[in-house]
Amino acid sequence: MRRTSCFVVLTILLFLLAPGKQLGCLEGEWENNDPALENIADGQIMGMTRHYKPTPIKVIEVIEKDDYGRILFKTSNALTFDLGMSRVTAYIIAQKEDGETGYCLPDICYELVQYYDGEISEERLQDLKARNGWNTEPDGRGWASYGKPKSIYYNYDAVERTVFSVLKLDPDNDRCITVTHVESDANGLMLFGDLVEIKEQTDESGGLFGWLMPGGKTKAVKHLYLMVTDKHYNCIAYELVENIEDLSELTIKLKEEAGWEQVYEF
Repeated sequence: MRRTSCFVVLTILLFLLAPGKQLGCLEGEWENNDPALENIADGQIMGMTRHYKPTPIKVIEVIEKDDYGRILFKTSNALTFDLGMSRVTAYIIAQKEDGETGYCLPDICYELVQYYDGEISEERLQDLKARNGWNTEPDGRGWASYGKPKSIYYNYDAVERTVFSVLKLDPDNDRCITVTHVESDANGLMLFGDLVEIKEQTDESGGLFGWLMPGGKTKAVKHLYLMVTDKHYNCIAYELVENIEDLSELTIKLKEEAGWEQVYEF
């Protein structure tokens, strides 16, 4: 009897400890095939690499390395930037990686192209390399380090109210899809961004960022917004992104307008 009981207990323990079968876990796990590079992508581009394992997506693909250890890689996302019309691919340059920590030049280290596994033009690729010092001696100046993502606490409802107020949204017709904290600066300013859905009267078919609602008179248009707030969630500056490929440029512009003091360790 004792042997039978021990066997049962051992079987239960092995089941609970088996990969992907832990108590309380969903079936399937988050992909993570290069933590340092994923931490850069996640920190720079709002959750870019968070894919669910059953989805057949290769999270990180290293394209090229220069003579000094820089890494050009790409990642595609089917979740965060699905604006009702396409998915997005990011081409990113890491200055170096050290364990789970990746180093990059913030806001200028990436280019986005529309569509999953989208191809970047040679002109944009060479511009990306040039501004990230490709094949030049690294000096470490301006590098930001991204380690394992940390928990950030903020008042979600307060940010959402600010988004509705500043963008003059109608709570009865429009909705804020979600709020994502992107980063904070040295003085407590916070950068938020994600999607808002705005319903517009139209007689036309759904456009690049929208689709027709029943009846054909209203379309729900998704916009990507970026907003800098103070510690009380008052808006300092904001941008609506009409072309996802402009995200890097608009982020830099927004930070300059808000008087952003960059932090270099995350």
